[in-house]
Amino acid sequence: MVEPLEKDWIDWREKIRTVAPYFVPRPSCGIRWVDFAHVLVMGIVQYAILPRIVPNWLVIDILTPWFAVIAVIHPYPVALAMGALSALMVEGHSMLPAGTYLCINFIILQVVYLVRELISWRKREPWLVLLVSSCVGAALFELCVDLIRNPNTSLDLFYFSTWVGRVAFSAVFAATLQVWALGWATKEPIE
Repeated sequence: MVEPLEKDWIDWREKIRTVAPYFVPRPSCGIRWVDFAHVLVMGIVQYAILPRIVPNWLVIDILTPWFAVIAVIHPYPVALAMGALSALMVEGHSMLPAGTYLCINFIILQVVYLVRELISWRKREPWLVLLVSSCVGAALFELCVDLIRNPNTSLDLFYFSTWVGRVAFSAVFAATLQVWALGWATKEPIE
């Protein structure tokens, strides 16, 4: 016979199990406002937690691969709104001209929507190519804008090593996201 106290504990465990998936940051959990909250959480991680963990000269971009996954999974208007939100968070901490990250996210969104129906997203390779190329493309776009804005930038070994380090660490995060994302990408429909 189950005692009342034990029954209450079992009920709470069941309630926690039903709510817990919404608190694990994923690009798509099925509830739009929670997806927007997850974008905000990734922005907080990128600008409040990672700078305390990694050296000052190394900037890790985790919002770009996160947005690339959002662009694949969500419908166009929702992905556009989430891309604008993530771009505005990045622009608030950037020294580049206003609108740079809006352009980067818009380009990623357009490219994904052009090839989205032509690629099978049930395999690993398209995810890996998308996530790594979004990191590299965003970093190249930033580099070009920075060089155009400030042509006297010293292109020394330290500058390029930090740039390559940033791209490498962002690509590692993207690959980790891809491995983690494959579990739910095969179960959730792409809208």
